[in-house]
Amino acid sequence: MGKDYYKILQISRDSNREDIANSFRELAVKYHPLRETKSLEDKSYIFSEICEAYDVLSNPETKIIYDQYGEKLLKEGIPTPKEGLKGGYAFHGDYLEVFRSFFGTSNPFIDITMPVVGGSKKKVEEEKKDCSSTVPVPIDPETLSIYYSSKDEVPKEIPLDDIRMRGYDLIQTYHISLQDALLSTPISIITLTGERIELSIDEVITPQTEKKIEGKGLPLIKEKEYMENLLGKQKKGDLYIVFDIEFPTRLTQEQKDQLKEIEEIAEGA
Repeated sequence: MGKDYYKILQISRDSNREDIANSFRELAVKYHPLRETKSLEDKSYIFSEICEAYDVLSNPETKIIYDQYGEKLLKEGIPTPKEGLKGGYAFHGDYLEVFRSFFGTSNPFIDITMPVVGGSKKKVEEEKKDCSSTVPVPIDPETLSIYYSSKDEVPKEIPLDDIRMRGYDLIQTYHISLQDALLSTPISIITLTGERIELSIDEVITPQTEKKIEGKGLPLIKEKEYMENLLGKQKKGDLYIVFDIEFPTRLTQEQKDQLKEIEEIAEGA
């Protein structure tokens, strides 16, 4: 039993070229290995099958042979009375090229519009993460889909509302009491991926304090970094921790006096 390319693309055998293209457009992005690095091996296999299926069914010549004879004779060749086996399809193996030729980019984090069906190539991608951006913005659905299928799947302990992105860097706000800020109390943060990081502070925390954690930002997805990412040498931006200090709304006279004593001691140190 050979491969069922129609089943791989989740379409019926009477599907037309537009149906084939639309299905590939959806599945190739969904199962692109870089969109879910946690299951890279499984996704790479599914992605390769999708690309091979599209390579066969999008070509009228190979599609006709496959429809009539199946995968075995498509690859081994068609038997003829005089010439024996004629032809024989062999997938070139460059799954990335199939993706690139269809979308006009190797970038799986794209804003996809309907591809041109019928021969011409159209670049339809728009990068969501502009490295030149300096203003932190909320996490958008495309970025979130790197790690989760939907926003509903984000664990509750992850403070999604406190995380912003600035290019490939993530800016995460940590809420801390005034006492802990003054005492430089170590903190424990949960990142966008759900990783817990313990962070020691060696200074009094102020509203201007910013701590950098290298390599805990977003994966770089420009085409020149694509192969390194796929091979596991994934480059990432950084994570910056900023602080929201929770000041008390009122102080007793005794507390005020204690703070004055602390200030005097600090000035004399």
